[in-house]
Amino acid sequence: LTPIPPSLLIPLDNHPIDITHRRGLMHVGHCLFVMDKRGKMLFLKRSKEVVTCPNTWSILGEHSVAGEVNDGWDVVFRGMFEELGLIVSVDADGPNNSGVGWNAVDADETEKITIEAEGRQRSNRYDGGADEPEHPIVPVTIRNVTQYPLYYIRHYGQRKDNRVDRQITYLWLVQLHKRYEEIEWRLDEEVADHKWISVGAFEDWLSNDEEEMRSSEAEFGDGTVDGVKDDGPAQGDFCHWTIRTLYQAGLKGLKQIIVNENS
Repeated sequence: LTPIPPSLLIPLDNHPIDITHRRGLMHVGHCLFVMDKRGKMLFLKRSKEVVTCPNTWSILGEHSVAGEVNDGWDVVFRGMFEELGLIVSVDADGPNNSGVGWNAVDADETEKITIEAEGRQRSNRYDGGADEPEHPIVPVTIRNVTQYPLYYIRHYGQRKDNRVDRQITYLWLVQLHKRYEEIEWRLDEEVADHKWISVGAFEDWLSNDEEEMRSSEAEFGDGTVDGVKDDGPAQGDFCHWTIRTLYQAGLKGLKQIIVNENS
């Protein structure tokens, strides 16, 4: 994983995500650690029908789409609505909506980062339109988990039509101001299951999965199949070592945020 300052990123074009992966184009993605007010974290099990990493566990993930602005905050709002059925509101009177990285507010300042949440949450883009049932509005605090977004590359080889995933990934913490039992969830149809666990349980899960996967990844060989680069099939609870490493980086940032809040 390579940290990339956002100031170095220059958008060139827009493509559907399938074409982006088939051509191996660099693109932007977002991983959201969703945590309730007690510190329980949400994990989603992917459906067996999805193309990439079926039947594996993940946090909420989204790709950026054309027209989204506000340094990724739009993606966070959209992802929370599309995947979880929630309209999130950034509470200007609540905890500081800042993080540890590139758009953080200085800890000595009283300024709050605010988004035009009131107008945004009522727009058709996030509430599904007048014909859709009312969706719950949940106040949240949004923070960056790492100092900069992280770049990774993953080769899927001939198993997946030689797709290459070159992604700049922003890691976010979305802290709910409620307990998860108090919220009406409307999970996306691609979600087969879900669960809420503590940060400590997540750390143990990552560690155990890494140990179990070392032998099977070693058996895969030198990473080529018929001369084509292939980083290995989906294995383990978190799909593969690239995602697992990304989550480990996120866990480190989460623990630092918790330490800062308790100091």
